[in-house]
Amino acid sequence: MSRNGTVVAGFGGMHLNPAWSQFYDEKEPLRIYVDGQVAYENDDIWLFDVADNGGSYFFIEPLGTEFSSRLVIASLEDGTLAEHDLGKLFRVPSRRVPYQAAFTQDGEEVHLKPDHFDFSEGVGSHYFFPVAGGGNGRKITVPNTGHDDRAYFLSSEEGYFFHGGIEGISGFRVVKKKFDWDKRTASSEWELEAPASMRATLFDSSPDGEWILFATGTSSSVSRPAMAADWMLFVVDTNTGQPVFEFPTDDAALQLSRLASVLPPQATEEDAGIFRAAFFVGNEKFALQHYPETPESADMRNSVLDIFDMGSIGLDSQPSRRVAINRHAMNDCASENFPYRLEADRRGALAYSPVEPD
Repeated sequence: MSRNGTVVAGFGGMHLNPAWSQFYDEKEPLRIYVDGQVAYENDDIWLFDVADNGGSYFFIEPLGTEFSSRLVIASLEDGTLAEHDLGKLFRVPSRRVPYQAAFTQDGEEVHLKPDHFDFSEGVGSHYFFPVAGGGNGRKITVPNTGHDDRAYFLSSEEGYFFHGGIEGISGFRVVKKKFDWDKRTASSEWELEAPASMRATLFDSSPDGEWILFATGTSSSVSRPAMAADWMLFVVDTNTGQPVFEFPTDDAALQLSRLASVLPPQATEEDAGIFRAAFFVGNEKFALQHYPETPESADMRNSVLDIFDMGSIGLDSQPSRRVAINRHAMNDCASENFPYRLEADRRGALAYSPVEPD
């Protein structure tokens, strides 16, 4: 919903041929609704998104031959429609989707991020296109060093670079960089260092950009074996570069003690569950996703979210609550999730309502 109360919704990404869902050979329809009325529809769209603030939407459509395409950004607040020719950016030999496309956290740009289908997060060329005011896109290229270097961008003006450590040579580093496009310069704001041989594996940021989180694992086991101490989750203050929360993701005994606030008195390591993911829920909370350590957990059924409050966060904080969810690999459209649950109102219409504490 936009600031003026306009409700914007997009429905698409429905693979007509699931066996070919990673390719562009099949048409995928899209409809954009603004206050219940169709504002745009097309039977052949590759990617699209609606801004969280409801003020804009975009889509990428093919132009006919040899994978040429264009990006169209509609700003409802400004009443503008911007088109950007992407040329053959999406033409690759494997025909797999080479980019993810989404709005930046502030909703002011559309970000095309390289998608490698592996752990090379952020390596390659990133493209940023302004939502308002027109103008040309911006390009930032992250070189492939052949090591465990990664990058995570909040916008074309702010990015985080993760340099994998090499045991006995260099430690794991995180660098915040600011980009000044008028001066064509990039400057480091701060660096966070760790002595262990770590690599970054998972990333998220709060909507206001005040916090980022990332997970780590063993960068190299050539000089020593992989260690549970390498597998951690960190939440970092983006203004200072200081960690405000740390959590072991591969030590069952430590996890059990760190989750004691939401577990029964006689809980076991199986009750704590296996760490799966982490993400922010607005600016005030973040969640760790766990699923039970049982044979039935292979598809992540019966997983739970352990919720932490940023207002009282500390390095070894305990979660404030645990919420059961039914989201798993075969149920992306889960109705039981945090912080909202899909329910039918008195008129029979579907709507999301807040999940109240037990």
